[in-house]
Amino acid sequence: MQPMVLVHGAWHGGWCWEQLTPLLEKAGFKVYAPDLPGHGQGNMAANRVSLKRYVDSLTKLLREIDEPVTLVGHSMGGFVISQLA
Repeated sequence: MQPMVLVHGAWHGGWCWEQLTPLLEKAGFKVYAPDLPGHGQGNMAANRVSLKRYVDSLTKLLREIDEPVTLVGHSMGGFVISQLA
């Protein structure tokens, strides 16, 4: 199965997927639920956050994974992943 990258919405972090992640892993998926810059455990100042930084962060992760993935985005995360398609 393709790895799955779960992208959170505004004012959230990768933690918001913590109930879904084990279910997907049990079904055989490798799951990534990163914090976007300035969210979750991210330490970027709010005035430095931008769509480009979100996209750049996910692009870096996708290069590290180095295989096709399924992207899932919630709310703002859906907007962010649409920039990657």
